[in-house]
Amino acid sequence: MDAAGKAIRDVIEACFPAFCVRSISFPVGAGWSTYLAEGWGSAEWEVNEDYVFRFPKRPEIAPGLLKEIRLLPVLAPNLPLRVPQFECVWPGGPPYAGVFVGYHKIPGQQLSPEHIHSAAPELAQQLGAFLTSLHRFPLAQAAALGVPGGRPQEWRE
Repeated sequence: MDAAGKAIRDVIEACFPAFCVRSISFPVGAGWSTYLAEGWGSAEWEVNEDYVFRFPKRPEIAPGLLKEIRLLPVLAPNLPLRVPQFECVWPGGPPYAGVFVGYHKIPGQQLSPEHIHSAAPELAQQLGAFLTSLHRFPLAQAAALGVPGGRPQEWRE
């Protein structure tokens, strides 16, 4: 485990003392490595080969993750596909100022261009069912959970 992996391990174990980190790795390209790569919003670490711990990379990403923490448990039962079920939620504060989450990995296969082409009809059907379910979620309930409203023109602008 490299220095970045040790730092992440120390944060996880300090914030969740009952959680024992046995192994940790970071996704890079198609494989896993302890090399800390750049991402736009979050860094995701595979922990103990069964969990994912997600850390916002910049402070302005944290409010979106906090919104996701509120929304996903309510939204998940209405969706035809699995979404993360956060088991470890750190809202920020000592010993780590930032917000982060941990959850069991969702089984499946990472999409690749080859997989998309070979399974396009099935993927299109799953995506359509997912989006239909997502759009059926009550707007008032989503707003109460912190999802911003607005008219389509406002979103385009």
